[in-house]
Amino acid sequence: MVNVKVFFSYCTADQPLKDIAHKALLPLAKALPEQNIKLEFIAMDEKCVNRWDDWSRDKTIECDIMVPIITEHSFEVTKEGKTKVMLEEIALGVEHSKKLAPMVLCALRGETAIKLQKISLIYCDRDTFEKDCERLAKSVEILALEEAESKRERFKLRVFAKAQKNSKFVGRNEEIEALSIALEKSNIAILVGEGGIGKTTLAEAFFEQNKSRYIDAYIIKAPEGIGKCFENLFIDEKSKALSVQERHDRNKDFFESLNKKTIIIFDNCDVNMTEQEILDELKNIKCRAIITSRDGVDGETQLPILRLGRMDNEELLALVRKHYSNIDKDNGLTRAEADKELCELFEYVDGHTLTVEMASAIMRDGDIPIKKIKEKLLTNGEKIKTEKKSERASAFDHLSTLYNFARLNADEKRVLNALCLISPHIGIERRELKELLELESNNEINALSRKTFLRYNSETRTAAMHPLFADVYYKAEGVYVSEEYKRIASLLANLNSDEADLEKNEKTLQLCLYFAHRRAAELKDKSLLGDIYNTAGRCFGSWGDFAKSLEYKEKGLEARAEAYGGEAHTDIAASYNNLGFTYGKLGDYKSAIKSMERACEIWLDLFGKDTDHPDVSLIYNNMGFTYGKLGEYEKALEYLQKALAMRLRIYGEGTDQEDVAITYNNVGRAYGMLGEREKELEHLEISLRMRERLYGKDSNHPYIALTLNYMGEALDALGKHESAHEHYERAFDIRLKAYKDNPNHPDVARSCLNIGKNKQKTGNCECALEYFKRALGIYLVAYESTPKHPDIAETYESIGDAYAALGDGEKAEEYRKKSRSIKGGN
Repeated sequence: MVNVKVFFSYCTADQPLKDIAHKALLPLAKALPEQNIKLEFIAMDEKCVNRWDDWSRDKTIECDIMVPIITEHSFEVTKEGKTKVMLEEIALGVEHSKKLAPMVLCALRGETAIKLQKISLIYCDRDTFEKDCERLAKSVEILALEEAESKRERFKLRVFAKAQKNSKFVGRNEEIEALSIALEKSNIAILVGEGGIGKTTLAEAFFEQNKSRYIDAYIIKAPEGIGKCFENLFIDEKSKALSVQERHDRNKDFFESLNKKTIIIFDNCDVNMTEQEILDELKNIKCRAIITSRDGVDGETQLPILRLGRMDNEELLALVRKHYSNIDKDNGLTRAEADKELCELFEYVDGHTLTVEMASAIMRDGDIPIKKIKEKLLTNGEKIKTEKKSERASAFDHLSTLYNFARLNADEKRVLNALCLISPHIGIERRELKELLELESNNEINALSRKTFLRYNSETRTAAMHPLFADVYYKAEGVYVSEEYKRIASLLANLNSDEADLEKNEKTLQLCLYFAHRRAAELKDKSLLGDIYNTAGRCFGSWGDFAKSLEYKEKGLEARAEAYGGEAHTDIAASYNNLGFTYGKLGDYKSAIKSMERACEIWLDLFGKDTDHPDVSLIYNNMGFTYGKLGEYEKALEYLQKALAMRLRIYGEGTDQEDVAITYNNVGRAYGMLGEREKELEHLEISLRMRERLYGKDSNHPYIALTLNYMGEALDALGKHESAHEHYERAFDIRLKAYKDNPNHPDVARSCLNIGKNKQKTGNCECALEYFKRALGIYLVAYESTPKHPDIAETYESIGDAYAALGDGEKAEEYRKKSRSIKGGN
């Protein structure tokens, strides 16, 4: 379920109008859940009067859709001489690209008219307001559908880097306008220019200046071309189970599903491409694709191509002063004299944007005169011409010439060593970096930021290196032999994913994948690499993307096997256990047991068969759970009771511990499968109370929802349907909040399925059918790569049963047949 927040902005005097508008949207709120969309309405609360400014500002930024009700009251002036707060809210909403559906009952004035001139307004008067709210409902429905689609896309695209604003960007106005015109005529535009000239920055600046037209922009590296990019991307498919062509086609279909308000920047497509090759991949897309390339397109083409040359001298001068405002005074020159010197410098580096930008910072922070920088670049330029070096090699030489790494002190080098191993799209918090390197102060970080060796984001408080400069530094300084190389690898290997914190998972995943794909080739400690892969696998698993989770956990096992030469080791056993868990989530319980048995064998050999050890108790627990899924309930209970007894001996009776809580949970489930429902409830109750003490009684932790859901099943089996429904609803509410950024999580579908079964048992078959279909929609997305998942079969069967109860035998047989086809029947 995608949650879409609608914020009513209005003056207190217009409360009756707000109530009418709110009432008009209630039927829409009841209808949209059929499309997996939940509308949440937000309006002024009496409790918030004393902090109305802060509250309204927060809600404006938090909401997805704004409904400002603009009347003559909106322009009244308060005693303090200020107009109403809601006008500030509208301005803030426009600034943050919120979808607006303004109801206007008066003439717009001043800045409000300007800010809303591009928005579709609903003009009405007080006599017709109620009828005009019908148009409001239609408008909000369109906006909600757009926002829901965009949110679903954003979740799938979350592993890619978002376009970022560059505060130092100047000029290129003509190119931005040309790109805007190109993307109005075509879904595809190509930016061509040498490396470091500013192609990617221009694409990002275009998005920043056109946020009223586009919602999101993502950067996807495609150095081998778009076709190869589609072959190598892993969005929602199991890589080893698909051929290269199947993977390519699935990814292509995904990009064709993105909406027109999304921009995809296919970055660094530095291969020879033809128009036909590009169209073969992108001709059916609805989103906007900006391709950046050094090589461009071979042959004639009708596609819009913008060739990005050097910026003109006026723009380059503005860029220099963006970095070094006092350059004239510090060099003892007039502005005209400084301009002349700088223009000669531009000629030496052929106006290469990145070189000019970094030269500016070096002159500013190194107190180096323009003439000295010019001498260095002139000498280097003559050498480049003599050796006939390529543009990329020239840029590399210019940067190496400008930066004298030998002048860096030891701590500054340690900072850079660490940063060039961290994803530039994520960075690392300054506090974390300081602690990691055991620095006494932030002096080195601040100094490197001034010199443009790194970028510091004051909003997120993170430091990161420019991607191109990170590569230059990494190669020039041989970072892979530094102490920081292994230190960063160790940091990434020990990052913990948190199922209840999807944003934390996203950051963890991107950090791990960047290092694994860009910097891991020289990592000698393969056990660390195995840990990094495994962490990535856990992140994917926490989102319910078990196909990708399996892929990275398999890579983790391969790295660990290489690290230990095939010898028995706890890490290898852990990998087998992790694989078994993920196979289970994919519904392949036989493969799950096979992996778990291997893990159990290794751990028992290492620790001894009579030793109480957390790892042994873990594998007993997992094997018991999986045997239950296979229908071998006696065997399941045997393993789970062994796990519980061992964990109670390890942690002590009466200790609140998650491992103990989950085993109580699973033992209860085993009793339930054997028909002993009272014993099941007894064990589940212990698990629930323990988890409530661990995470908080009012916590939205998924583990609490899990136990509540199982308790609902037990109560249903005992005929206590009303109590079961209460447990299901509480579990469902927790899961919607815990997975608010991932509405297609399998656990959300499981709640829908169980609520539907409960409704059917109480005779409400129509409502049950709605929940079953909602569960099916989620499962089909969540298990797209495994369409024969047992959960999907179960849901088809439930839909068939509901249709049968409603007297529609034809529909009932249609869905039951789908269920049988998955299970292997006729």
